[in-house]
Amino acid sequence: MPQSRRIRVLLAEDHRLFAESLQLILRAQRSVLAVHLAHSGRELLESPQLPKVDVIILDLRLPDINGLDCAGELRAKFPGLKFLVMTGQPSHAAVARALQVGVEGFITKSCDTAELLRALRTVAKGGNYYDASAEALRQEVDSGYLGTPLSNRELAILREVARGLTSREIAETLNIRPRTVEKHRQNIRVKTRLNRSVQLCVHAHVQGMV
Repeated sequence: MPQSRRIRVLLAEDHRLFAESLQLILRAQRSVLAVHLAHSGRELLESPQLPKVDVIILDLRLPDINGLDCAGELRAKFPGLKFLVMTGQPSHAAVARALQVGVEGFITKSCDTAELLRALRTVAKGGNYYDASAEALRQEVDSGYLGTPLSNRELAILREVARGLTSREIAETLNIRPRTVEKHRQNIRVKTRLNRSVQLCVHAHVQGMV
């Protein structure tokens, strides 16, 4: 995007007070031409503004569709769109998924206005901007390190978790007790520092285990 061109923004955020406050901040900037709002994933995907905007500021936790799933779908339809993710709690899984989708920017909602604008301008110009906390997570994801290495049994169980099997089904597949599977799953969560099954699934896919 030429340096003189003002940025057109679409903000996808379900917390209306936060969204409207952010809209006011951005509209006050000379470098920003327009700020449109979407309060759900569906509103974002169906927004008539999509062909006109330069950057989508995207909340990860939209009420109906995951923000990064929206980004992946929009990336295919509008290759020129840039994405700046905002989240309250960055995680390895979220950063890993953002890298898969090709998200250009990733910041936390605790950032100040100056950093938000710095990130927005960087992304709009075609650069990448990950704030300090997201960058630390990105380096760990890039290096393949997400905690203590898993044992062969834990790796086998993680593969089955990523395929969508329940603990009972995994136990039957590996010919072990369901209680043993649960114990291994807890060890996996501790070692990878990922607490939810969906995060473990993303981790497995990112690491090429599935």
